Amino acid sequence: MTDKYPSRRQNQQRRRRANRAYRRRLRFFINQDILDRVENLPPQVVDDPSLDQFFNGFSFP
Repeated sequence: MTDKYPSRRQNQQRRRRANRAYRRRLRFFINQDILDRVENLPPQVVDDPSLDQFFNGFSFP
């Protein structure tokens, strides 16, 4: 005989699967949003010789 109502364990498993799928979609959308924001940042122009030296290394004459 099958029960008309699912057991507590079946309900927990169903909720766990739904939550896992929801978190996976949410993580994708949050990551995509961050990537879109970074991609749309305006270019930064920095004409500081010390920063250039720091990131590109020292030149030895």
